Amino acid sequence: MCSSFAIVVVLVSFVVHVVAVAFVVLVVPFVFAALVACPAGAVLHVVVAALAIKQNNKEARRKTKSSENRKNAKQRTTEKKKTEAKSREAKKSREAKTQKSIEAAQ
Repeated sequence: MCSSFAIVVVLVSFVVHVVAVAFVVLVVPFVFAALVACPAGAVLHVVVAALAIKQNNKEARRKTKSSENRKNAKQRTTEKKKTEAKSREAKKSREAKTQKSIEAAQ
């Protein structure tokens, strides 16, 4: 038969092992989170932020180009109208001169 001291030693040893296993089971996730998940999350956050900034810059550039294209198109239309008006005036002036020279010749 075992002595009571041996039983106490076995029980204490068992409790120490259970506590050690519980400590490992409870602490390992926190160590993993501190050493792996948090830095990975930080890197992911930085990458996503960089992609968002890049996308915003691309959209801003596209809007600027679109605005410039509209301004340029409007300016070209205005210049074209001015050129056409000058052409019409020059044509009328030539026709008037031609008419006067025909009348003068008769």
